[in-house]
Amino acid sequence: MKKSIAIIVGGTGQFGVLLAEKLLKKKYKVIITTRSIIKAKKKFKEKKFHFKKLNILEKNQIRKLLLNNKPKIIFYTASQSSPGKSFKSKKETYLSNYIGCKNFLETIKKYFGYSDQRAKEVLNVLTDEDISYMETKLEKGGK
Repeated sequence: MKKSIAIIVGGTGQFGVLLAEKLLKKKYKVIITTRSIIKAKKKFKEKKFHFKKLNILEKNQIRKLLLNNKPKIIFYTASQSSPGKSFKSKKETYLSNYIGCKNFLETIKKYFGYSDQRAKEVLNVLTDEDISYMETKLEKGGK
């Protein structure tokens, strides 16, 4: 049986790493997008993850990623999450936190459509137990 595919956009942050591990345990093929594949591979102990270099500002790259992989679920975690950096690098923050996400949503809508039913299916991927586990790990700094 072919594995369902999960894509984590910007999956090299603390939350992305924990999420990737959970999805792998749930038998998903996990694709992690990143700006630097070399740096991304250093963060992951498991070799079963798939890494794709992606510029979230390029809709054509997003389209190719989605059409070539046909994911069942997409988690968008790409962002500038440091408050200090966000005030110093306002343009970068705007581009990653708003424009990149907007590009993904527009591409998904254009090529895959949207339905309430499909959205509800996604909500069952992570259990309350999974979410509690990740919250606890995040509170402890990922340890």
